[in-house]
Amino acid sequence: MNNFKVGDKVIISCVTACNTCYYCKRSLPSHCEDGGWILGHLINGTQAEYVHIPHADGSLYHAPETVDDEALVMLSDILPTSYEIGVLPSHVKNQAIMSVSLELVRSVLQLSLDCAVLLTSYDYHGGLV
Repeated sequence: MNNFKVGDKVIISCVTACNTCYYCKRSLPSHCEDGGWILGHLINGTQAEYVHIPHADGSLYHAPETVDDEALVMLSDILPTSYEIGVLPSHVKNQAIMSVSLELVRSVLQLSLDCAVLLTSYDYHGGLV
């Protein structure tokens, strides 16, 4: 780890990237041969005060000290997902990044809300309420 130290305020990417494998070198970190979608799958509890993140240099972003911790929790999944899975592979121009990112974030948030509504209206013993 070269770009971060213990105690840094960071945003954790939803995808870990080793930055050295075939896929990472081609800007496809979700297919990383030694990382990828391991957070929340093979490693639990990433939205925590302290957590070990493999390949930190390819998986973390420095967070401004002035940003509220609760806001950063939301950014640790929704924003990197829309950026890494939507913006980077699409090679959009700089002026379009904000509008594309906002649309992707809106889509992720809407799906999250839809799932929450569905799950809260489901009686696990007898079907829909």
